[in-house]
Amino acid sequence: MISGNSILAFGLCILTCFFPAGSYSQVTFNPGVANFLTLNSGETDSIEIVLTNGTPTPLLISGIHHFDSVFSFSDTAFALAPGGNTAFTVYVNASHNLDFKDFALFQSTTHPNIPYLTLFASIEYPDSYYSSTQNLSHEELKTSLRQLLSSNAQQFTYIVARDKMYMEIDNQMVNGQGASQNTIECVYTGKTVAGYANRTDAQSSGNFNTEHAFPQSFFGSALPMVSDIHHLFPTHAPANSERGNNPYGIVSSPSWQDGGSKSNGSLFEPRDSQKGRSARAVMYFVTRYSDTTGFAAPQENLMRQWAKQFPPDFTDSMRNEMIFLAQNNRNPFVDHPGFPDRIASLCTNDSGYLEPVIHLLSDLQFGSVSPGDTLIGLLHISNQGSKRKLMLSGFSTTGNGFFILGSPPTSISPEQVATVSVGFSPPVADSNCASQLTFTSDDPVNPSLTVLLNGNSFPVSATNRIENQSIRIYPVPAHDEVMIAGLAPERIYSIQITDCTGREIRKENLSGGNPVLSVDGLAKGIYLMCIGDIKKSTTNVFAVW
Repeated sequence: MISGNSILAFGLCILTCFFPAGSYSQVTFNPGVANFLTLNSGETDSIEIVLTNGTPTPLLISGIHHFDSVFSFSDTAFALAPGGNTAFTVYVNASHNLDFKDFALFQSTTHPNIPYLTLFASIEYPDSYYSSTQNLSHEELKTSLRQLLSSNAQQFTYIVARDKMYMEIDNQMVNGQGASQNTIECVYTGKTVAGYANRTDAQSSGNFNTEHAFPQSFFGSALPMVSDIHHLFPTHAPANSERGNNPYGIVSSPSWQDGGSKSNGSLFEPRDSQKGRSARAVMYFVTRYSDTTGFAAPQENLMRQWAKQFPPDFTDSMRNEMIFLAQNNRNPFVDHPGFPDRIASLCTNDSGYLEPVIHLLSDLQFGSVSPGDTLIGLLHISNQGSKRKLMLSGFSTTGNGFFILGSPPTSISPEQVATVSVGFSPPVADSNCASQLTFTSDDPVNPSLTVLLNGNSFPVSATNRIENQSIRIYPVPAHDEVMIAGLAPERIYSIQITDCTGREIRKENLSGGNPVLSVDGLAKGIYLMCIGDIKKSTTNVFAVW
């Protein structure tokens, strides 16, 4: 974020890039941690962070990298003069009742040693029904849900369960679907029966019966499974018979179809309006009762796909609420469709993802350093895994002025950060230096890592810089041209302009005095101008607006 005050400061300050050996960046954040108060899922909260450049050189940040998508930023690019500050906002919005911890890493073309910013938020569901699932995933979440769905659940006889389904829960005159008389609809074909007096009347007059999304033959028609309304649906008898105890699947060459549903004799594919509902019913069943026969396991990936592709709507939510009032438990996959994202396997044991997860910047940019000076960069490495330590080894660089200081970390605990210190001391003047830092980790996705190291050196050493007190670049901001005041008239100066990413935009020679330099064609933004003669050099910042 670039403010008008920041641009003015850039235009009035002439700055020499010099970092003494061992000096760390004084770039700071206030507050130092983006620690959000507990908030409800689906709500957005924000924290303002003040970024201050306490270093003697211009600060250019070109990006912010973080791991978890629940966090976002109002701005990701900044330009600050020495002593300048600006504010940006961190946002959080999450759909899960989890604690989130992340680390924001700042990509800079001028300061390779910016500290990381810790981000933390605790999210809760607004409904207390699921409070026991707070911050749980994988098998722990499945266990909590199983206990929740079974505890205090009302068990009906099969007759009572079907009566409630036909006369209340799926009766379109009662459940908010607007029918003027008792009306029930086949979930597979869309056929309806209207004006019936009771369940048996609907069954006989409309040739209807009851579908079990998880076929009752796989659990011997035993209670409470046979009468659990969360997986019972009204159906036209021929459609129910066609489904039988076949698994759900994609049917490409149907031998039977009606109302959008189809079958090939071994797989049954519901119509689109029922796909998500059947999927969530099966997912509910295996979560509460397990998949002891292995019927659901081959279908799990498809059930997850359908549940996400066809999310719950008003009808699903109303049905879930009415079943809760009758049966005293809920379908968690209707209330919180994201629960499957926290469970790797619904049908088998789920120990979770045990491996560490590494996160870091892919490169460090050191900017310009004078021969004889050393700039220390900080490579922050985080372990975003939650189960075990991240192991690291084999740190090395390919040289060219870059080297590792001290002993790099050998391990990083879950949800923590460790830092590798990298020094850059240009071996010669007026050169571009590139190197690679390589190491290995036990993150199975990223076992071998390479970080690009880039920097360049001024034409002369630190002891021969231009005395810059009288040099000024104006106007502030510039439009078509800039004027440089304070250069000795008898000298020829080399001018190099780079953008915020370090990319060279222009390079030319100018006579001293008060030369005028055209900036016509440059996009709006902040630029670095390196001015040098045969003996000395300085780097300045100017704005085009």
